[in-house]
Amino acid sequence: MSVWRVPLAYTFLGAGFAGTTLFAQVYRYRQVSSPAQRQQTKWVVFGLAMALGGASVVALLDLVVPQDVLASLVGTISFYFFTLLIPLSIAVAVLRYHLYDIDTLINRTLVYGSVTAALVALYFVVIVVLQRGFVVLTEEKSTLAVVASTLLIAALFTPLRRRI
Repeated sequence: MSVWRVPLAYTFLGAGFAGTTLFAQVYRYRQVSSPAQRQQTKWVVFGLAMALGGASVVALLDLVVPQDVLASLVGTISFYFFTLLIPLSIAVAVLRYHLYDIDTLINRTLVYGSVTAALVALYFVVIVVLQRGFVVLTEEKSTLAVVASTLLIAALFTPLRRRI
């Protein structure tokens, strides 16, 4: 019998994961954090605690209240609401207190995303042009076009990244 078919084991596993995450955040808050990081951690811990507490109450009510359609619907909506508190609290910590140095992360995401898009577009254009050129010259397709375009893209990566 699989662990995932036993609802109580799944509940304990989820509660254990949430409890461990909450403990790690509290430990970080009390032992490691600077005052600015404590403000960030307060929001994350608040969201995790509310989600864990609310989901636990919903799970306990699910055991006590008879199973009908309305109770199931209310329980499911409540569970998703409490689960939604986790990303909302992290979003507040990120936007208000610059959690995880999000500006650097966004900058790198934009740079590498645009470099990747430019190189992919250039790669396909170069392959098509070189293949057409080889077909015109030799009347057959050549793998030399793929090799040449791959080498060109590899050579252009660092200069293009620096420029963007």
